[in-house]
Amino acid sequence: MKRVVCVLGSPRSGGNSETIARKFLQTAESLGSHTQIFALNCLDFKGCQACTGCKTGADECVVKDDLADVLRAVRDADVLVMTSPIYFGQVTGQLKCFIDRTYSFMKPNYMSDPKPSRLAPGK
Repeated sequence: MKRVVCVLGSPRSGGNSETIARKFLQTAESLGSHTQIFALNCLDFKGCQACTGCKTGADECVVKDDLADVLRAVRDADVLVMTSPIYFGQVTGQLKCFIDRTYSFMKPNYMSDPKPSRLAPGK
């Protein structure tokens, strides 16, 4: 069974990006996938704190907030769906903070390692 994780970046519940994501997840469920959805705007979290804890002592982000569960779900997922409206030509601040925290998925020597990710091969 495939595991599909969806991260909603919109601050507005029920908006276009969420509507499209939920339709995608419904289809994935109908095909036998297990799905999870996280609305970032409903969570209490920070962006990357540049503490280097994920590079010097731990294999995951050391910041303990609501995003810890999301990062674990993403690590274990087969498919990641990220949604966001476009604000000033970019993704929302909520989604950008999430993306910054995925820095913990990179190995300490990711710049020179031919396999820079801590995620399973193919992800």
